[in-house]
Amino acid sequence: MTKTPAFLLIPLLTALGAPPARAAVLPPVVVTAARERSYAPAEVELGGLAGGATTVLDVPASISVFTRSALDDQGQRTLADAVRRDALAADAYAPVGYYQDLQLRGFPLDLGTGYRIDGLTVAGEQNVALENKSRVEIWSGTAGLEAGAASPGGVVDYVTARPADVRALTLATDARGGRYAAFDAGVLLGADRRSGVRVNAALEDLRPPVEHAEGRRRFASLAADWGFSDAGSLRFDVESQRRVQNSVPGYQLLGGTRVPPLPDPTRLLGWQSWTKPVAVDALNASLRLEDELAPGLRLRAAAGRSFLKIDDNIAFPYGCGSLSTFCSNGDYSIWDFRSAGERRRADDFVLSLSGDGKAGRASGRWAVGAESFARDVDMSSWIYDEVGTGNIFAPDAAVSASTSSAPAARRVLDHAQRSLFARGALALGRWELQGGGRLTLVRETTWDAATGAELAGRSDARILPAAAVLYRPGSASTLYASYSEGLELGGVAPSWTSNAQAAMPARATRQEELGAKREAGGLLLTGAVFRAEAPYEYVDAANDYVQRGREIHSGVELSAAGRAAPGLSLTASAAWLRAVQSGTGDPAYDGRDVPNVPRLQGALFADQELFFLPGAGVFAGWRASSPKPVLPDGSVAIAGWQVFDAGARWVFSAGAARVSLRLSVDNVFDVRYWRDAAQQYLFTGLPRTARLTATADF
Repeated sequence: MTKTPAFLLIPLLTALGAPPARAAVLPPVVVTAARERSYAPAEVELGGLAGGATTVLDVPASISVFTRSALDDQGQRTLADAVRRDALAADAYAPVGYYQDLQLRGFPLDLGTGYRIDGLTVAGEQNVALENKSRVEIWSGTAGLEAGAASPGGVVDYVTARPADVRALTLATDARGGRYAAFDAGVLLGADRRSGVRVNAALEDLRPPVEHAEGRRRFASLAADWGFSDAGSLRFDVESQRRVQNSVPGYQLLGGTRVPPLPDPTRLLGWQSWTKPVAVDALNASLRLEDELAPGLRLRAAAGRSFLKIDDNIAFPYGCGSLSTFCSNGDYSIWDFRSAGERRRADDFVLSLSGDGKAGRASGRWAVGAESFARDVDMSSWIYDEVGTGNIFAPDAAVSASTSSAPAARRVLDHAQRSLFARGALALGRWELQGGGRLTLVRETTWDAATGAELAGRSDARILPAAAVLYRPGSASTLYASYSEGLELGGVAPSWTSNAQAAMPARATRQEELGAKREAGGLLLTGAVFRAEAPYEYVDAANDYVQRGREIHSGVELSAAGRAAPGLSLTASAAWLRAVQSGTGDPAYDGRDVPNVPRLQGALFADQELFFLPGAGVFAGWRASSPKPVLPDGSVAIAGWQVFDAGARWVFSAGAARVSLRLSVDNVFDVRYWRDAAQQYLFTGLPRTARLTATADF
């Protein structure tokens, strides 16, 4: 956002006060205004389709927001990169070169329902581009009322940047010779400037610090607004991305009982010259109408489609002979895995009415609406042939690819949700009561990819209530207590279990939370204490995937974002989380921590302006995690770790352009560590990585 300094009025006042007989011809005055940098969010709008954008202080939930400034300063291009600077989130199977998932409060997000763009659900099996996003909102713990059947961990919403008068070019490279170029251009139209268009485009030569993991990406998007009245607008968005990259597989436990020694993180395990990359073609489009039907009465309607085509390929190191883990000596089997022509489609439609009003000292807001969501998946019976063996301590042996060919893709999943929702808020003085509910009808059918036989058909209907009490000690502070219930469809047994492809029943979830928020001089401080529980799913000692007992997640979250002191901007967060298995009937599991959930996480990113060198600044980052259990019996865990980042930036004028240079180094001390243990796959953290970025704003 560009602010108009008061001194711009000086030439006008001087001209008005000048004697008419001696009008002086003054030299031109060139004024440049820096784009405001802010890590604190001005507003959030995950629930915007129902009730419009609101401030963080008005939401009784824990919210992490990555603003455009924070994303730019930290050099983030994917969500998985961004959340590594947020202790309130963690990886949940996020390999380099593959679509990446994350967990909130220890619950992995559902790729089918956990990710949204501008409030509309999209297929999660993609790395959503950030070039055209104004911010990314992560709502922890809110699922039922906001999203219907979804993970109890929460939801992620990408907010698209609206048209503006902007022209910017960004170029970047890294220590491995990767190349990146992005263009952002927009214009506001009409005398009232309520309409406009914005185009974003990016080309990227992907060269992560892992051998053979190269790839490429191209992206383009269009945002168009038509403001047909003072209170009415029609918004259209479409974005297309093709990402082609070799995927980096994880390691497994040795003999099922030991964590392997930390390997060279630049090695791509099991690499074969015939390995094809993972190719993901994504198209996300939406149309949104907003209008004021009468004073205080607003109509919102939105429809979106998300479509993915995926060719999934990898020389996959998995198991060892009859074992589902690596052998004790480091041997592993190499599988030729190919799944071509996968298709995923998500259609979402939301219609709502909202209003507000006052009666004496009381004021209220309300919203009612309906949502229809459908998701389908087409997939072939993939090729999964064992073609050789390797060893983690030896160079990868060359083996031959499989000669098998896969049939065409066919429908394997139909998922539909139909919902009616209502929400309201009543404020009286410093107190506010919020409440609502969603009636959700869920239907899902699955089929076998090879035979077309129906595997499972399940349906459920639930009312998902939510309620909260807020107290405002002052205009910049909020205390709240909230309760919510949710619904998540049960998981499907993995292919390596005894009951492979068996579908579990739907999981009813619940959560209680106490929180506090305060804005202080441009710094947003938040804290929350919560308890969430859900039926527990795991692989038991008999190698069956079961839903038995409960998992109970209790924790404390603290965060700060914004300007902490003159010239100092930061994001900081810390989380303590205890996720416990309970009531499984197996004493080896009960009371143990849920796998891949650390008890402690911390993150800090601080940017300090250098006052003696205008436009210059330095920044530093810190990320840390306590150990993570790998197995549900707690017998094996990966070690905790700490990583430090650093960099510098310089902003200066070059002719008509404002140029920003950023040099950043992640993992400055080149620490080796295991960062993720999802589904008993172990992924290393990336080694030291240096990037140089230049942005010119015209």
